[in-house]
Amino acid sequence: MADIEVRRISENEWRVGDGRVDEHSPDKILGLIQRRGSVFEVMAMDAPRRDVSFDSWEAAVHYFVGTADIARPSARARRA
Repeated sequence: MADIEVRRISENEWRVGDGRVDEHSPDKILGLIQRRGSVFEVMAMDAPRRDVSFDSWEAAVHYFVGTADIARPSARARRA
């Protein structure tokens, strides 16, 4: 399982990051979660035009677990 970091950036928004990546790296940010009423919308950096909605904050955060495990190692490999 990935090391997911969630940081509140406003009353209704959170930044989701990969805890294995340096804070100053652009690869750190996996996406954003925004609360709109009772729905939590996810915008993933690897698919910015495809928003996904969830009924709970926990489900929205969990969406990024697979994203971090799959996407980030290949992003680091490109920089090597």
